[in-house]
Amino acid sequence: MNHAVTIAVYEPDRLTASLIHVVLQRLGYAVKLCRDAEETQRIIREERPHLALIDLYSPGNNGLRLVHDARTADVPVIVISAMGFSEVVRKAAGFGAVDFIVKPIDSALLAERVERALTNTRPANSVSFKIQPTQAD
Repeated sequence: MNHAVTIAVYEPDRLTASLIHVVLQRLGYAVKLCRDAEETQRIIREERPHLALIDLYSPGNNGLRLVHDARTADVPVIVISAMGFSEVVRKAAGFGAVDFIVKPIDSALLAERVERALTNTRPANSVSFKIQPTQAD
């Protein structure tokens, strides 16, 4: 991967955010660390990152609303939460999350899930087609 792929991260815990940032940078991604829900919404709406990692339960924030907003903007979302109960995971999936990572975050698992999410999804502004050569008459 290269820095052409941007990942927005909204994780209010500084230590967890730092871990995510380091792991993603080592994988070669450009990382946008968001300070709050408003900045996350703005980055998703205006910059259209290739992927967003969003903490589900942040102070004063409805993480599910952020997940929904990102999916409405065709930005795939991996939810991060310390609450890995099946009901919470189902709810996040219902709002459009493509994956769910339970805290504490394992760096190898994070790398695997991010790679999978980026491989299985294609940003709305990208086009993939193959031009077939034509035979001359």
